[in-house]
Amino acid sequence: MLSLEDIVVINEALAQVLAMLNTMRLGPLQLAVKRFQLSSTPLKHRLRGQEHPFFEWVFAENGVSQYHVAGKEIELTSDCGHFFFVPPGITHTRITNTRRNLLLIIRFSIISRNNFGLEVLQNLKNTLFLKHYFLPYSETMRRLTEERHQLLLEKPPLWLELVENNIRSFILTAFCENCAGIFTGDASHKARALHLDIRKAQIIQTIENALDTQLGREGLSQLLGVSGRHLSRLVHEYTGLPMNQYIRYRRIEAAKEILGSRGMLVKQVAASLGYKDVSYFCRIFKSVTGMTPKQFAANSKFGR
Repeated sequence: MLSLEDIVVINEALAQVLAMLNTMRLGPLQLAVKRFQLSSTPLKHRLRGQEHPFFEWVFAENGVSQYHVAGKEIELTSDCGHFFFVPPGITHTRITNTRRNLLLIIRFSIISRNNFGLEVLQNLKNTLFLKHYFLPYSETMRRLTEERHQLLLEKPPLWLELVENNIRSFILTAFCENCAGIFTGDASHKARALHLDIRKAQIIQTIENALDTQLGREGLSQLLGVSGRHLSRLVHEYTGLPMNQYIRYRRIEAAKEILGSRGMLVKQVAASLGYKDVSYFCRIFKSVTGMTPKQFAANSKFGR
């Protein structure tokens, strides 16, 4: 269990990461994280009914809490295997029933980028209502949480970039595993969404947004609401490349842009694109470009 000192260190570090965290795109939606913080309550207490303009996730790290929302009572514990997900404008009350409760609280705004996004937002709210605002907290999400705590406490080289990637992966994973279906709409809208230009833009943009995460074919396919095999076929149809090759190609193109213009170190570039192993990144980069990242950066600088 984290100590009070650990919690302070983690929250201070999270504030630094949050300051540099850009908005994320989820299909036709745009998400901006407003709060990402551990909250420790040393005594039993009752949080009065509240509502705010943000979506809210709550994960129990320790202790027992109860939420009262929409006439339902939900018990949240560290081993219940679920988390609380409430949309904006829904009044909810929290009661902590044990000493030393520790909660991870995440708040974010979601706005629609087009008319389809408005339908997706409504689908999301309907999904949460039907699931009683109580969604599975998977082993993948727990693993990402443990990795994030370790990074925030140890602060290895490039910890800011690594934690930012971790948070993006965490959020995308939560949506992939619990809300993927909202991005396809009803039957009539599915037919319209499968129109080539719309579907292509959605798929390519989703891949672009996930270049700096560890999401693979299955995670992306869940986010898009299609099977992994179907997604691979569509990517090959749209790009002429197998899906894994296309993702690798786009990551290297992004790396080339960064190396040629921002003056970042190779290890920083690798971390910013989700590569944990710098040597592996260098091998992939050379296999695609014929040069090492350092050689490419030097040539780009010389060319200017």
